[in-house]
Amino acid sequence: MSVADTDFISPREVTATLREIIDGGEFGYCSYPEDHREVFAAWQKKQHHWELDPDNVVITNGLLSSLVLMLEAVSAPGDGVIIFTPVYQNFFDVISGVSRVPVCCDLNCDANNHWSVDIPTYRALCEKADTRAVVICNPHNPVGRAWGAEELRAIVRIAQANNLIVFSDEIHADFVHDLPFKPTIKVAEDTQGIMTLTSGGKIFNIGGLFGSYVMTEDDRLKTIMQQSLKKLHWDQDTFSAWGSYSAYKHGYQYRDEVVSYVRQMQTKLVDALNRMPFPVKAALPEATYLLWADFRGTGWSQDEIERFLVEDAGLGFNRGDSFGDCGAGFSRINCAVPESRIDEAIRRLETAFGNRY
Repeated sequence: MSVADTDFISPREVTATLREIIDGGEFGYCSYPEDHREVFAAWQKKQHHWELDPDNVVITNGLLSSLVLMLEAVSAPGDGVIIFTPVYQNFFDVISGVSRVPVCCDLNCDANNHWSVDIPTYRALCEKADTRAVVICNPHNPVGRAWGAEELRAIVRIAQANNLIVFSDEIHADFVHDLPFKPTIKVAEDTQGIMTLTSGGKIFNIGGLFGSYVMTEDDRLKTIMQQSLKKLHWDQDTFSAWGSYSAYKHGYQYRDEVVSYVRQMQTKLVDALNRMPFPVKAALPEATYLLWADFRGTGWSQDEIERFLVEDAGLGFNRGDSFGDCGAGFSRINCAVPESRIDEAIRRLETAFGNRY
């Protein structure tokens, strides 16, 4: 229950589209869907009430690959890139991999495990001379926050005041529960210097197709992205293009069913964790199909938590400190699994805690 994709079959329309291509038996140069950007923009309008101009969409390959290209283009080796920790582990690797420096801005956590941005610390980091960019995880992986409009405006406003580029990873946008998702570009007062990156990989379980989308209203950033892709002769392959297109064109009911099911699984696991007479607690996340469980009440180190989960309970959760030092004492759990797996995880955890105590 650690790998951050779902255990669900992808939309049947995606399978049908790819099967049609395979059955055609011809894999020459790719012909792309002519209305791909329009279909993607229509999804944003229907799902998130975002009037996205299709001309402001660049269709790319993997999301992280696009982030790498942009960081190389807008910053220099040794420059700092702010991330809000605990956060998606691969941000560290992406930033370090292009010889930039991950600058951790630890989120605040209250007694109810509600996480928020430490604005004074963030502002001070933005004011450093060698800081060039900010990466927002919106919604946030792993803590499950769906950032509010005012929070996002503050993050963007401070970055713009210091001439920093804002990159907003919105791959979990379609897993926001009980409240509307706030796209960073949509809510920003000034949309210049902002680039959003997203993909259908999470919601449609098509991460293996490596198709993603880059959105910006900043013409300079859009040109940089387009030129970077052109320089590499890097186009989507046939399966990425048509698979992603089919998902966004036909996946509305699929999305609703998946999100509803995930919420049931999260609720079931949260209720079970909080009922246990043992020192572990969790709160329902505002977004994502993940759960950020708090094991700090055990008093154990992260290594001790890991040994307990793996060796005593037979559970493969993600270590909290792998998302940054401030994640120590937590574990990330993927709830996008069959209900039988949720039930088994609860049983194993109860048994392991019972044996320990």
